[in-house]
Amino acid sequence: MANWRQLLGRGSRPPTGSADVEGPEEPTGWLLGVVSLVAVSMSVFQIYTAIFGTLPSISQRAVHLGFAMVLAWLLFDPHRNARQPLLRWLKWVFIAVTVFNIGYLALFPTEILGRMSYFEPLSALQMFIGISLVLLLLEASRRAVGMIFTSLIVLLIVYGFVGPYLPGPLYHRGFSTMWIVDHLVFTTYSVFGMPSGVSATYVFTFLLFGAFLERTGAGAFLINLAISMTGRFRGGPAKVAVVGSAFFGMISGSAVANVVTTGSMTIPLMKKIGFSRSFAGAVEAVASSGGQFTPPLMGATAFLVAEFSGVPYIQVALVALAPAVLYYAAVIWQVHFRAVRQGLKGMSTEELPSSRRILLDGYYYFVPIALLLGMLLMGYTPMRAGLIATGALVAIGVIRRTDRLTVRRFFQGLESAARIAVPVAIILNAAGIVIGMFQLTGLGVRFSSIILDLGGGHTLLTLLLVMVTSIVLGMGLPTIGAYVIQVALTVPVLIHLDVSPLAAHLFVFYFATLSAITPPVAVAAYAAAGIAGANPSTTGFAALRLAIAGFIIPYMFVFYPALLLDGSPLEIVRAVVTGFIGVTFLASAVEGWCLVQNRKLESLLLLVAALGLIQPQMFTDFAGFALGGLVLLVQYLRYRRLADSAVA
Repeated sequence: MANWRQLLGRGSRPPTGSADVEGPEEPTGWLLGVVSLVAVSMSVFQIYTAIFGTLPSISQRAVHLGFAMVLAWLLFDPHRNARQPLLRWLKWVFIAVTVFNIGYLALFPTEILGRMSYFEPLSALQMFIGISLVLLLLEASRRAVGMIFTSLIVLLIVYGFVGPYLPGPLYHRGFSTMWIVDHLVFTTYSVFGMPSGVSATYVFTFLLFGAFLERTGAGAFLINLAISMTGRFRGGPAKVAVVGSAFFGMISGSAVANVVTTGSMTIPLMKKIGFSRSFAGAVEAVASSGGQFTPPLMGATAFLVAEFSGVPYIQVALVALAPAVLYYAAVIWQVHFRAVRQGLKGMSTEELPSSRRILLDGYYYFVPIALLLGMLLMGYTPMRAGLIATGALVAIGVIRRTDRLTVRRFFQGLESAARIAVPVAIILNAAGIVIGMFQLTGLGVRFSSIILDLGGGHTLLTLLLVMVTSIVLGMGLPTIGAYVIQVALTVPVLIHLDVSPLAAHLFVFYFATLSAITPPVAVAAYAAAGIAGANPSTTGFAALRLAIAGFIIPYMFVFYPALLLDGSPLEIVRAVVTGFIGVTFLASAVEGWCLVQNRKLESLLLLVAALGLIQPQMFTDFAGFALGGLVLLVQYLRYRRLADSAVA
């Protein structure tokens, strides 16, 4: 699989997942060497602390953020070719201030954490460090993530000052500049809070694992294996896209990044066999987005779900398995029904690689993946499991006979991991400001009260309000940022409704993820449309239709926790089986095809049957099976008549 430079073209940068980020050209000459040195140093620091133990919390997080911000100034420099010398030198001023600030935070953690926050005044030096760090983080966020996310943070900071002058529920008593700076920078409740800690430990380890999947050829092996196994079936390339993008989406943690990476291969294949441009782009966008809630890795956000919900990471991965399977089952069924309806075939035998040959050439790539899963199941920390699995990947790359992992490519892997980590680290540290300001001003509590009042005590209506809020506030944002915002705003609402903490977090996590394919700001669908040469709006609505099951599944596991393995074995099996049949009927109703082309009444009955089976109760299950069975019987008889007519 080509790396992101090859996919995006020379002069591009890794995709960040935001729609409003436009990158300057790649650094050249000696500046590119500086970027490589800083990036490799960041990876070495992360590996060293993963092996020998992390530094004090604020030191570890500050150094991690410092590396990311320095790389941001070097990689995302809009003034690189400016005519004014002052603008060209601006990045070096930013780098110098960043290094000074991070150096203080890293070298004096005891002095910072040992003081009485909010009561002991900050010194002039600390005020300078606090204010400049926040301003620099906002600018780094604007460059690396986008204006939408950054504007939200700025509004929250301004709200901290103007709250005393606002009416009604927006009023708060107000805070001084020193109080706000203290809370944002010199505690572990905001910039250097829990999201920053997750970024500085677990997340980077898995980004490193993903980088070496690419460098050692494991990614290409998995894509080729998917092609050889599913390419021959109807709509084969689209099914390859679903399987391959699910795998890479769970590693990348960014729907847009995954679309750009795998879509350059899968979208042309889908178009070649006859799928429309918009549908090909929609398949890639939907599959790439779903990878972020697909176990076991679930992108970077899964670690945040574990930390915020207080549930072990491996348990999060286990309970998220059944919903993810239902999501992808619905997508594959829709692809299949669409291919049958359009009379499309799979790839020809000549185009397909040999499964046997691929397995013989790359079976050993299953070792690090099995090692990673095994260690997670045995209770090892994700950081340790990811590091050892990465080590196994590197060892395989070194000893393989062809296309070995050279020293140069090894350091390129270290550099690639750090580059990918830049927007992730900045998002998570900047998202800490969101959490910090919600806590400081009490806005999260007031917002939750408003939703509960609008819901009027009705669970379904409240869930609908939370869904809309999660999608709207997540539009244009990377999944991580969209989810973190919901943690402070809407998760408390669900917990107030007696939804289990894990189900509440997964509910908003799903919709924060699906905001990437929900018009009018469907960033993943728009990225796929660019590759496919399709109309962005048409692709966005095609993706919305293709992902319809994803908008229903969260309601399933809220109302029937057995889908999250919370119940007896019989209840769990029943939930999965009825859910699978339900999403199959749903896909048939949406695509207008089952055994033959659906009549309007048949599609309507299948839709009702799907909704009945998705809500697993005795009566609804019986009604769903009865309606679905009736449609299947009618279509089977019509299919036989059509077959007999064709023979005659």
